[in-house]
Formats: sequence, C-alpha cells, structure tokens
Amino acid sequence: MLMEDMHRRMEAVYVLVAPTRAPNLVTVSNLTGHPSLTLPSAVREDGTPVSLTFTGRLFDEASILTLGKAFQDEMGLQLRRPPEFS
Repeated sequence: MLMEDMHRRMEAVYVLVAPTRAPNLVTVSNLTGHPSLTLPSAVREDGTPVSLTFTGRLFDEASILTLGKAFQDEMGLQLRRPPEFS
C-alpha cells in the first residue's frame, strides 16, 4: 500500500526535491524503491555541507541523475572540501 500511495503521489511531479534531513521521505523512498540521489546544496559557515535529496518516479533513475548532474554542474559544490580535509 505504501508503494502504491507513493507511486500515485509521484505521478504529479517530475522529481521531488527536499532537504536530506527530511527523514520520512528518505525512509519512504527506501521502503518503496523510489530512486533517490543526495547532493551537497550549500556550505555552512563552518565549512560543512548541507544537502538535498532528489527523489524520482519508480524506474526513472535517469531523471534524477540528469537533474542532479545539472544541479551539481551549476553549484560546483562537489569541488569544495571542509577545512579539515583541505
């Protein structure tokens, strides 16, 4: 039932983007098999990253990977490192 409910809700959106700290979304995605991708979205003052999770429709990994690549190319945060690791 959870998988069917999530599938119906995802029909209305292309990709769902939410803060990674949204534990209910990550849990539901894990339970239903919806593909998810987590990428850094900002850097805090202390240099540690904040991230977003992109969740796609069932069997549509290509959409989140395409959107994630465009987001990553635009933001460039994958090139930054926390000060402790520089």
